[in-house]
Amino acid sequence: DTREGKIRITEFLDTEKIQISDFTMLANSIPYSLELCEKYKWPPLKELPLNSTLTWLYHHSFALENLSKSRIQRALNAFSYLFHESFKDNDPGDLFFSLIGIEAIYAQNSNNIQDQVNQKSQLLLGKRNEFKKIFNELYDYRSRYIHGQLNFTNKFFFDDEESAIEQILKTYEKSAFAIAILTSTIQKHIEENKEEFEYELVLKE
Repeated sequence: DTREGKIRITEFLDTEKIQISDFTMLANSIPYSLELCEKYKWPPLKELPLNSTLTWLYHHSFALENLSKSRIQRALNAFSYLFHESFKDNDPGDLFFSLIGIEAIYAQNSNNIQDQVNQKSQLLLGKRNEFKKIFNELYDYRSRYIHGQLNFTNKFFFDDEESAIEQILKTYEKSAFAIAILTSTIQKHIEENKEEFEYELVLKE
């Protein structure tokens, strides 16, 4: 996030004050995602070294200004939609775009996408030992939203009755959990300096 600050032009000149309005705030739900990771004990989120993160990102910077050309670039472009000029702009789009990024990385085809993501994410990020149902609940919620089975508030008018607030908070929570999975997955790629992980089924004797 950016806040007002100062830029020193030269060591001999006075500093120039930069106002908040000069930069986009880039509001996001990642802090809440961190809270959910602690609550659910999954997925792992950590603070990565800045240098290795920027080095990895440099090799995939094409996606930041162009049409994506790979799975990880599609995920990065989906990740970019999770940032807003104001917290008021947070909407169900966070849920949808985070899952787009997740599925871009984990899903090989359109068959049993939820199962593919469920199995592969646990292989890459570690097994979910607690709150096991939360993942299926995430996909069920997204599905009901997309297929018009959930009531939701109007984009321009907010109803502050208890049921409306409850629905908004639930969407916010589901979105934050999906964001946590996407963020952790991208972090794993950075940590291992990978563009893509390969998975295979193994028959145990």
